[in-house]
Amino acid sequence: MGWATERTEFESRYPRIGNRLRPVAQTLMRSMFSTLRQPSLCNVSHQHRRWCRDKGVRNALLDARLLAITQCQEQFRYDPWNCSDEYRNISFSHGNKVYRETALLYAMSAAALTHVVAQACADGSMRRCRCAEEHSPEDTRRIWPWGLCGDNYSYGRRFTRRFTQLRQSRVDHLHGFVVRHNINIGIQVVGQMKTVCKCHGVSGSCTSKTCWKRLKPFKETAEILKGSYYKAQIEVSSNHVSRERSCKRRVPKSTLVYIHSSPDFCPSTRGRRCLNPDNCGTLCCSRGYVHKTVSDIRPCNCHWVSRSYELSCKKCSVMRDIYICK
Repeated sequence: MGWATERTEFESRYPRIGNRLRPVAQTLMRSMFSTLRQPSLCNVSHQHRRWCRDKGVRNALLDARLLAITQCQEQFRYDPWNCSDEYRNISFSHGNKVYRETALLYAMSAAALTHVVAQACADGSMRRCRCAEEHSPEDTRRIWPWGLCGDNYSYGRRFTRRFTQLRQSRVDHLHGFVVRHNINIGIQVVGQMKTVCKCHGVSGSCTSKTCWKRLKPFKETAEILKGSYYKAQIEVSSNHVSRERSCKRRVPKSTLVYIHSSPDFCPSTRGRRCLNPDNCGTLCCSRGYVHKTVSDIRPCNCHWVSRSYELSCKKCSVMRDIYICK
């Protein structure tokens, strides 16, 4: 199946909804990071409810939500804004305001959805797609036959753009442009794939290889987006139209963009634990920190007991330092 044919079939299954960028992306991303156990990711529109009749789509949405939240909290656990439930609500709670943190959440959720759908195609858990068809370089194709099942990033990208309604003809305001820009960054970051090969031959001689394309671990994607968060640009100007034009003209495609300055997260960092004294300077907002030494009981001096196949360990006291914001 060629790319054009696959794209045509994709568009027939997932038709466009209107010709304007409506607030579907905002609603979906807010649901993605909602504190509810069962957010209404499938109830944004009638068309989304149709898509979610596919169990694979429903599972992909829930898996993407869990992946995005887990990695967001992991990456920012030692930052003033730590992607907790409370802070995510703040980032989405002020109407159409787009803070630096909101920009990150748009990109992170789009990346997670693209990543999960691409892998779901490869493992066969989505009915409407399959694994990617890979093509090796000409000089190695005869030696290293390509096989197994590669992650279908191409389908994941198209699905996310269609599901968030990014593939629209016009964006008439700065807010819509910024939302689309940040979601596209999340989609693009996932596309940095790697080649994985498996050797075949006697005693591991690797006389031939089977290779396929895999997405990098999502943790690496989240780390890239964290770097983009720190480098994000704010767009301010004297009027609405000039802001949109300047944004389109000056912002690199790989740079997150936000419109409004972030709220002050410093008052909420009291009592938070720092990684080390250097990190406390940022996390504690120059208020200082308390240094404590605590004792942990951990297993030690472990060994296998002969003939019983049991691991026997002693309990040892280990001292460690902790730092808590004042």
